[in-house]
Amino acid sequence: MEKFSTWRDGGTGIQPFLPVKPPSQSQDITVQLTHYLNIFILQPVIFLVKLPFLLIFIGLATLSHSLIQMVPNGNFKRGLKTYLLSPQLRLNLFLLGFYNIGFKVETLHKGRSSRNKPSYSKLGDGDIILSNYSSYLDIIYLYQKFQPIFTKSYPNSNKLKIISNEWDLINNCHLPQTFNEKETTYTLDELVKFSKNNNLGPVVIFPEGVTSNGRGLLKFNPILQKLKTLPIINLVILKYKYQNFATTYPCGSKLVHFYKTIVQIYNQLNVQYLDGKELRESFGEQGLIKFEGFVKEKIGEVSRFRQCSIGEVEKVAFLKFFESGGKAKAN
Repeated sequence: MEKFSTWRDGGTGIQPFLPVKPPSQSQDITVQLTHYLNIFILQPVIFLVKLPFLLIFIGLATLSHSLIQMVPNGNFKRGLKTYLLSPQLRLNLFLLGFYNIGFKVETLHKGRSSRNKPSYSKLGDGDIILSNYSSYLDIIYLYQKFQPIFTKSYPNSNKLKIISNEWDLINNCHLPQTFNEKETTYTLDELVKFSKNNNLGPVVIFPEGVTSNGRGLLKFNPILQKLKTLPIINLVILKYKYQNFATTYPCGSKLVHFYKTIVQIYNQLNVQYLDGKELRESFGEQGLIKFEGFVKEKIGEVSRFRQCSIGEVEKVAFLKFFESGGKAKAN
């Protein structure tokens, strides 16, 4: 939209904050009739059939999560997350239309023999997962797959805050947040050590800070700056494919988005994974100051996403303009 052109990235031409528009409908009368029958008859029926099951299993997952939070950190808690909560979350994703979620282990070494192809091994305490960020569904999938803790990054600090309640993150995934010096935060080095010492599990970091529409990568927050040691960072790329409704969630009504996700018969998520040991091996001895640029380059190489020069800071003004219906001053 022309009125949102202020937030179109100059280098890539990408508008990363607006919800993705569905493709234009054919003007053929049969196609139009099918479209309206789908909206006004089929979709409400699907919603009414799925909703009771979703309410039950979301309720069970919420209850299980609350009970697990009371358990001391350690192997027993990880076991509860893995064998109790994760299946419930996967069932919720199934009910939302994610029947099959693709998971592909990537490599930076092309032409490897089948014997030497990379494989995924379970991540442990303090292992870092660096992921792109385009929907509250990311959090549900990542929790179901890795049973991690989640963090919040900030555009004006290399510190990270541990999110104690994942449901808060789901509710506020699209909203920028201000760094508060009074809150307990950690550098990446400190967070790895803290997670290992307290058996917290893997650590998910969203370097973009807020969700985009999945068309490209937002400008990264400076979490990889001022490192004291070279970390092992596992890369996870989440890609939502769609034909009609895009399940990425950069802004707008979450209830409307949730409804449209439910009633879409089939939703697709493909996941790419790059092992952190291979990433560090490929980096070699280049020096810590070059690590941030190297990680950005490899994320782009694996994902084929282009990096925007706008990010969480610019989204503050965008949301103000978007939520005012275009009446607020664009700046």
